[in-house]
Amino acid sequence: MYYGQNNEDRIISSLIKEKYGDDYIGNILDLGANDGITLSNSRYFYEHNWNAYLIEAGQTPFHLLEKNTFDLRNIKRYNLALGVENGILTFHESSNLLNEKDRGLVSSLIEEETTRWKKAGITYNSYEVECFDWNTFVNYFDLQDLKFDIISIDIEGMDYAVLSQMNLEQLGCKVLC
Repeated sequence: MYYGQNNEDRIISSLIKEKYGDDYIGNILDLGANDGITLSNSRYFYEHNWNAYLIEAGQTPFHLLEKNTFDLRNIKRYNLALGVENGILTFHESSNLLNEKDRGLVSSLIEEETTRWKKAGITYNSYEVECFDWNTFVNYFDLQDLKFDIISIDIEGMDYAVLSQMNLEQLGCKVLC
């Protein structure tokens, strides 16, 4: 079963299988992992024994992520934001978007990112979160030697800012979404 928006995880899986074979197992890094199910680009992979590194800044989605993946040992979960600076920043967690069960799908560190969604009736709860730039994050959690075969980034307005801090070749990235 696939979960990603626009079949992204199915496409990624096909690319990996085509180039590396059906039995290939690697590491996936998911920035903006949300609840680990809704529109997830990583769930298919960690259900197939990949190691998953899931980052979610939102309190409610992270709580759901922990609940949805609590029994899986191949997952590391991080409740923090990635951005361009280190410190405590204001995070804007969105209410439900698709149905009454989802939470935080259009949350952001950037208040301006919330404007279009507010016009569509989405409400926000703002609170403080810990934020790391990429290098500080990997060093703090001792991940600097890891290779990430797949990197999925969906962090509402911070995607390029974080991506530009990464050396994809050094990270061993085979597929970027």
